[in-house]
Amino acid sequence: MSPKEAAAALEKEGKTVVTYIIKQHYFDEILAGRKKKEYRELKATTLNKLVKLDKNGDMQFDENENAIPIHYDAMLLFVGYQKVRDSALVEITGEKEEMFLDEKGEEVYEVLEDGSRFYPSQIAYDLGRVLCKEVHPKK
Repeated sequence: MSPKEAAAALEKEGKTVVTYIIKQHYFDEILAGRKKKEYRELKATTLNKLVKLDKNGDMQFDENENAIPIHYDAMLLFVGYQKVRDSALVEITGEKEEMFLDEKGEEVYEVLEDGSRFYPSQIAYDLGRVLCKEVHPKK
């Protein structure tokens, strides 16, 4: 069964799967068990895929004022955009928002035109077992 087919089977069981395109190097590191996290920056164009939104489209926050990530059970990864490409279905064991920090360990922010501050952040996914993989011979 291909990772794409395995992802569809999980979704039929009521599980949730998020799909991402990644570079070969990171894919290989995940398969080897050396890369235990995958990160996605929060942007206006990705909010609805990464964090919970209220009915007005505003981000929802927990008691610590962190954005609440959407929970996914697995991540379907594809290398690049070619028709024939490596892919894998990887278990997600946790997710959380992480703020970007400067070299002093302080949160990075931008001052917007209205004087308010914007704090860029990312969602960090904890990766578990590789559930299924399809690796093609390299030319």
